[in-house]
Amino acid sequence: MRLLAAVRALLAEQSLAGLSDAARLSALVLAAKSSHQTCRTAIRTRELGRWIGMSESTVAHDVLPRFRTSGSVKYRATTSESGQTTGLECVVMPLWRARRSGDATHPLALSKRELVTLLRLIEALFAPGWGAAATPAGLLAGQQGKGAATDRLALLLLVLQTGSDGRVRMVGGTVPKGRGRAAATVARLLGCSIAGGGKVLARLRAYGVVESSRAQADSGLLGKSRLVVPAVAAAHAKTLAAVPIAAGQRAADGKSGAVGLVNEPEGPSTVSSSLPNGTQEKAAGGGDALGVQRPAAAFGDLGKKRENDALGTPGEREVLCTATPEIAEHPGAAPLHTHHPSADDLCGDDADSGCFSGEAAGASGSRPVRAGAREKAPLQNLAMAAGSQTGERAGGPLRGEKHNLSSPHTEHDSQEASRQVLTAWAAKSGGPPTVWASLPKGLEAVLAPVETVWGRLNRMGARHRVTAAVHAELAQLRGTFGPQSAEKILTKRLRRRAAAQGHVAVSDPAGWLIGRALPRRSACYDARCDDGWRMDTGAECTACQLLHTDRRLLRRQVAAQVTDELATVPPQQRKKAFENRLREQFVLESSLRVLRNERAAVERSAREAAVAECRAQREAAEAARQMLPCAACGRAEAGGLCQVCTHAQATEGLIAEAVDTAVAAWAAPSDPVGQRQAEARAEAKIRAKVEQAMAECRAQGGYRETTSLIGKLTAESAAEKYRRSALALLARSPEAEVEAREAKAAELRRSHLYSSAEAARAAAKEAARAARWRTAQHLLNDRISRVRAQRPAPTAREEPDLYRMAAARVRAVMSRPRKEALV
Repeated sequence: MRLLAAVRALLAEQSLAGLSDAARLSALVLAAKSSHQTCRTAIRTRELGRWIGMSESTVAHDVLPRFRTSGSVKYRATTSESGQTTGLECVVMPLWRARRSGDATHPLALSKRELVTLLRLIEALFAPGWGAAATPAGLLAGQQGKGAATDRLALLLLVLQTGSDGRVRMVGGTVPKGRGRAAATVARLLGCSIAGGGKVLARLRAYGVVESSRAQADSGLLGKSRLVVPAVAAAHAKTLAAVPIAAGQRAADGKSGAVGLVNEPEGPSTVSSSLPNGTQEKAAGGGDALGVQRPAAAFGDLGKKRENDALGTPGEREVLCTATPEIAEHPGAAPLHTHHPSADDLCGDDADSGCFSGEAAGASGSRPVRAGAREKAPLQNLAMAAGSQTGERAGGPLRGEKHNLSSPHTEHDSQEASRQVLTAWAAKSGGPPTVWASLPKGLEAVLAPVETVWGRLNRMGARHRVTAAVHAELAQLRGTFGPQSAEKILTKRLRRRAAAQGHVAVSDPAGWLIGRALPRRSACYDARCDDGWRMDTGAECTACQLLHTDRRLLRRQVAAQVTDELATVPPQQRKKAFENRLREQFVLESSLRVLRNERAAVERSAREAAVAECRAQREAAEAARQMLPCAACGRAEAGGLCQVCTHAQATEGLIAEAVDTAVAAWAAPSDPVGQRQAEARAEAKIRAKVEQAMAECRAQGGYRETTSLIGKLTAESAAEKYRRSALALLARSPEAEVEAREAKAAELRRSHLYSSAEAARAAAKEAARAARWRTAQHLLNDRISRVRAQRPAPTAREEPDLYRMAAARVRAVMSRPRKEALV
């Protein structure tokens, strides 16, 4: 069933839709031969043609171009050192994507053993063969040319759903007149018309790989259809004596007595048998499932086919039949039909699924249960209802309903797989509870993999606890991986937990969800690791790999020590000594790790205490500084300098900078008298502007802090204006002109680097402008430095008397008019 689900999932891929049977079979062969680690396959074009029964030209001109167009298989030609083409290196992209996703429940996430088993099966069916001592030829190895790929694909699908007795599970539903149920089964597998399935079945019968028959009872009526793969029955070492496949033979049947077998038709013609009562029975009304006699007028066969029968609804689609009874001839690699992914399965995955209309076996023996016995079951989910053994067949066939067959071709294969696993738990624990809880709003997609466990939370308090735990886990994931990936990561985690639980029943749903399903589990220190996989990239966790490597290294070291010390000791005693030594080493490593953790905790506590002490000292120093009075005006609790005095000091500094700029730009360096005159004019002009701005602000009712700020901003504007004027003046100096001319000439010498002469001249002009302004800035800074160097150093001021300063401030306020004093 695992391989059948994988093959169906691969054939249902969107990239393989519309391709020929040769291309689809080639993708299957390449997937089976691919490496488990890299998903790559090395093969020759001719060898691939031998596998699918086609020529090398067909593979090169029909299969490979379709792969390139659809992107289902990526390939590149491999060459030798001399440059000669040696073959192809192919990667089946659906298999590669399933491997990269890290989802262990994906149908295409096959293990190495499963890939080997699939390859052995394909080799037994249609391997080309490589000598008698090597791999022998398969059953269809001799078939080449037209229809070879289709026949190989049909035989593989038939074998994958064949029982140990060699009998194929037949398709149910109404079969059109003139068509056999075996042909309908092959048609459903290939997704083509029944006429095409009949042609494929006829070729398979001609090669002797399958046998189709109809049982004939003593009454002369034709019974159920049988499609047998003799090779499978022979492989299971079971004789077919109890079920003879030759026409006219008689065998004992436990229910209907002696029966005979009549070959079933595959084409449009009907086969009539002369019965003892003189009646004739057509092959179109045969039964389908194994071990059950099917009445000629079963209730389920009388219903009409619905136009849009969606997957997951009750009932089974009828077998598709085209209006044309025959199929025109096709080229060798042409398909029998227009390919599309099939939305239905022939049967369920359970071995006891009958998959035909009319079956009414209930939970108590072979007697059908009462119709509608589970009508009021609280579980409305079909997947849950189909999983219960007692409710799987109850009530449906008596009302004309058929089984709900879930297809592995859907987009959420892994979610369905986990749901089937949880369905088994519910079946073992007695079915759904009396009250079935629906998923909380906003968390439907996150909790979908564990929906059957959530539904058993019959108490509102338990639901609130689990919902709070889900929100807390989502919040943690959002903080680590972002809001876009949190829900997807948690959904994958719940799916893995559900698949890992297996068929063990969950006795405490709330405890299982909170304690096992939701928490992150990691044995390493990496916060992005969950179950040994990176949640952000889906790759294996390197930290876990390092831990595993350390443990393997420890085992090797202990094994080497024991081997050297106890070389003469018997193996059993040496093994016991190795286990004891390994246990001692592990305990020693654990104790050392505990000591290291304790030492690290102590060091961490010391660092935190030191940081807290330093922070407390800084806060105390800042609080003490805030309590200091203003050093300029004596205002209490001003932090050493109040805001008004801060703005006043900044204003004085800006005025001094503007005065130095004016002296450096408009006075000669060797003229002290001119410098003093320029300094006096600039300072008087700037102070007048500052006083005027402050007076206007004071007249409009501004506070002292606002007034001082206005004065500072006015000084900043004046200083910037003086600097721009000084730079514009120095940019026209001889030194700036020389630098600009040199820079322009140097850039013109590099004119060959530009696309045109105009571009070179524009670049030279820009270089001259930049050089001019750089020179002006250098000259201004140099002259300002000289002016400040010629000025005498300021004398140290005495410590101000805070009492006198406060008294002077009070006298000044008292001497002002009342309105001005309030301001």
